[in-house]
Amino acid sequence: MSNITLFFIESILCTGILYIGFLILSKRSSATFLRLYLMGIIGAAILFPALQIDSIPKSKLNIIPTGAYDYIEKFENPSHDIPDSPEITSEIPVPDTNEIGENNANIFSLQEFMLLGYGVIVVLLFLKLLISFVNILKLKTDSTIVQSSEWKYYKVEKDKFVAASFFNWIFINNTVSNHDLVNTVYSHETIHKDQWHTIDILVAELFCIVFWLNPIAWIIKNKVRLNTEFDTDQRLVRGLSLSTYSDHLIRLSCNIQNQNIMNNLSAQVLKKRIKKMNGKYNHSSMSIPVGISIFGIAFWLVSCNGLINDEFKPVGEFKNIRSITSRFISHQLDTKEKDHKVIATANYNQDGTLGSFTQHMTYPYNLETSRVREFWDEPNEDGILLIMDGLHMSHAEKNFLYGNQWPRKYANVSTQRHPLYDDSGFNYETTTSFNMNGFPKEITTSNVGLQNQRFMQGPVIEKFKYQDNNITSYRMVRKFNLDLIPEEHRKYFVSDSTVITSANFQYIEDKLVGISYKDVQYRFYHEGSKIVRSEFYLDGQLYNYREYFFNDNGFKIRTEIYNVDLQPEYTIFYEYEYYN
Repeated sequence: MSNITLFFIESILCTGILYIGFLILSKRSSATFLRLYLMGIIGAAILFPALQIDSIPKSKLNIIPTGAYDYIEKFENPSHDIPDSPEITSEIPVPDTNEIGENNANIFSLQEFMLLGYGVIVVLLFLKLLISFVNILKLKTDSTIVQSSEWKYYKVEKDKFVAASFFNWIFINNTVSNHDLVNTVYSHETIHKDQWHTIDILVAELFCIVFWLNPIAWIIKNKVRLNTEFDTDQRLVRGLSLSTYSDHLIRLSCNIQNQNIMNNLSAQVLKKRIKKMNGKYNHSSMSIPVGISIFGIAFWLVSCNGLINDEFKPVGEFKNIRSITSRFISHQLDTKEKDHKVIATANYNQDGTLGSFTQHMTYPYNLETSRVREFWDEPNEDGILLIMDGLHMSHAEKNFLYGNQWPRKYANVSTQRHPLYDDSGFNYETTTSFNMNGFPKEITTSNVGLQNQRFMQGPVIEKFKYQDNNITSYRMVRKFNLDLIPEEHRKYFVSDSTVITSANFQYIEDKLVGISYKDVQYRFYHEGSKIVRSEFYLDGQLYNYREYFFNDNGFKIRTEIYNVDLQPEYTIFYEYEYYN
């Protein structure tokens, strides 16, 4: 779900909660208090969704970014995967190499079309508001000014119109001629003017224009207009007989025309207004604490969702775990002597954060080379359990470790210490362009060198595509200086010194179900929040698959790996050590 969509959903939720509070308070609160409350609803509907209070930052381990593609290690150790060749075949088309570095025209996604349509309606509503301004100016131009020691107003000759005010301008129909009646109408509109009620109405109008899709915004707009009448009535009857004022309202009720953004002496809600004037209300003794409590609830539900559900850092279940160790049992005769060898160990701090991670072996578990693995952001614990199997998962690993929106974290890290090049022997500069939702579109890394030599030729360019802020395509183009690459490794460059890495991601309801690059595909199957099966395909044929098993507490207890003949190959089991 995009940030903009989430913002509007949370804004609707916020206005809904606060409007319920308004209904509770409106029966016993003064119009002055309700005026502040209604303006508060509008402010909170904009501010609360924009404020996201996450959980208290967790202490990080030595998170020194190291990438999946460590060039020095690859060239020194041929057993590692060699960078992808320029030939790319994938399920989702990717741009041509010659597009790199060009200013590509943006292709509208469905979300962008929806935003465009939303913006068109906003513009139309704003034009309607401007027309209202023009009509008010015309009304002023066509009217005659009346000025005396008692009054200063504009006399209007217009059917179905009684009186209105717009900031300091007061308009009264020329048919209102009785002195007492004119005095009442003028006093009413003067209160609107002195209390700056026009600002309330304009704020509500603008709020409704921008948030026109929010049905409660339209209700709030009407309540703001009605409350300005209640506020004026309550102030006016302090110095005027209630029965006299009510009688004047009734006499004027047959000659009404509503003006869009003006304070009208309206009798369309005459019954409510008279009832409100006769009612008892509480100035502050209960209204203020109840109102503050309702705003507090709305703020907690809308802005503090990071305390309720932190998608990428679910450490609560791991707070008592000291360490997790994965081992394997082989079902093949040629590797049985390696049974119970350690694949990986993960050590946790008492607060549930990862302290260290050591990878001892990787599939097919025929080489034991321990190395401490480091991460460029706090990893998801379910992702840690996946990589403890030592099974390669390509770029899907980033989704499981950091979430489907990992490019935003990746871009933030890259500005300080790029995950691919943060090594003392590398010098680089990184520039990033972002889309309208704050996710990186392109990261360009230039001046990459080994011990100040030109190890790379030209910039390294990484491109990202998204749907609903979930990454759907990743593409990286690198051009190496072949003169600095050992002769035995040059055979891996098929045509020239350019290496292209690409991956395409598929989702169902925000769950990663597949990733493809070149002739390799991975498929993932979920039950609830857990991955229960993954499949590895090579050239379209199933090469092996893995099944994952969990206990009642959601902790992984074993992984079964089946080979190309669908026969059991390895069983991986997990040992948990607890603090208490």
